[in-house]
Amino acid sequence: MTETGFPTAGGSNLGHVASFDMAKTYFDQYKAWVQSANSPTPYYFMLQDNLGKLGSGTDFEAYFGLLDSQSQWKFAMPTTYPGTFSIYNALGQALIVLNNNVYARRPTHSINEKFTYDSTTRQIKSLGNNQCLDAYKTATGITVHTFACDATNGNQKWTMDNNFIYHETHDVCLDVDASKVSLWPCHDHDVNRNQWWSKNEPVRLFTWRGQAVSVVGSWAGVQDKLPSDDQLFWYNTDTNLLQNAMTNECLDAYATPDGNFHIHTFACGSGNVNQKWKVDTVARRVYHLNHDRCLDANPADGNQLSLHLCDSSSANWNQWLSLERRGQCMAKERDINFEGQELINFDAASADDCCATCQDHAACHAYSFSNNRCYLKKARALKGNGVWPGTTSARVYKCAPLQKGVDFTGNDLGSVPAPAAEDCCAYCRLNVECMAFTYAYGTCYLKSGVTVSLSVNANAWSAAIM
Repeated sequence: MTETGFPTAGGSNLGHVASFDMAKTYFDQYKAWVQSANSPTPYYFMLQDNLGKLGSGTDFEAYFGLLDSQSQWKFAMPTTYPGTFSIYNALGQALIVLNNNVYARRPTHSINEKFTYDSTTRQIKSLGNNQCLDAYKTATGITVHTFACDATNGNQKWTMDNNFIYHETHDVCLDVDASKVSLWPCHDHDVNRNQWWSKNEPVRLFTWRGQAVSVVGSWAGVQDKLPSDDQLFWYNTDTNLLQNAMTNECLDAYATPDGNFHIHTFACGSGNVNQKWKVDTVARRVYHLNHDRCLDANPADGNQLSLHLCDSSSANWNQWLSLERRGQCMAKERDINFEGQELINFDAASADDCCATCQDHAACHAYSFSNNRCYLKKARALKGNGVWPGTTSARVYKCAPLQKGVDFTGNDLGSVPAPAAEDCCAYCRLNVECMAFTYAYGTCYLKSGVTVSLSVNANAWSAAIM
């Protein structure tokens, strides 16, 4: 056997219907066959889902992976790295090791964001370079990096507790300001959240209409609003709890006497069966493990959430919940062609087909449509005036709503000239360090974070990428 596989999603082909159940059955049978045949080099296509293959007319090609797009195993199997975890700060950035340096950046779910902790030696080890988190004194302070692991090295002694990462030798705590990781005297989380860390994954859930699952008191529903902590949940994949960052309560669903379910938040309890959720990033569903139903945001219910039998048909968008905003297709530009920046191209009946595919492609922020063919683009770019008769082009905006008159001061990563604020979204999302942007006077200013105090500038537009 040289190559085989079965997709978990993406439609049908030659009478075979892609689904999680069929893919799992096939994988289990294949694994049993390999073991019985004592095959020395079994090959499975492929390791991880590749969403870059979406839109080619054969979407199932994107979903052959044993890992989903978030690097999570789809099927139960022994792991080579027991006890592996990622570390996130209060902004949802992930601790990442690159070239032995330590940063906090938007999660990419790569191996450079994976760590293990040895409670005996009290070392935090990076899977990316097999070195340990290390802090050493210099003339100007204490520097954080990674270094060859040594159980006797006092620079590598850490305690992870109460959402702190404490250095035992230097009596300081791991701290992040924007994306800069350093060590500072420990302070309470009420002072600021720079020293708050968690192994739980930051999750924001967006409906296909762009609304976010939000919490007000114990009420849980969907809202149109700017990003805030009431939209942020911490997902524990061991306990299957979704804990709200604002209230610290967990998303909870209980059966009502009329046979329906009420969605709210309640004090978290690892043994509470009403709080057991699976966030499926491939199918874009949030599944309740106890009630065997999916979270549903039907516009007919207003802003309320409900639980209904899971329906994976393409006609039902009410259960579509994604970790990223579904892009908003902007105004079409007639007789204009966007130059370069191409991701993929495919046959299509109309420009609307281009938009729909771009919305679901993680790296797509624009498209051009010409001669019944879509050309998906990373960003809007023109050659000269861009005039190309018969071509239709448009941006696809995937960031939070623009805030007029608001200037996100400081935390600058760099700047890019652009004709409109909407273009900044693409440049920011394509830069893993970028969390927000400000647009003013024809320039995008990319930001590694958002300061608490914002400046008022009538000529500025700003937005976060989430």
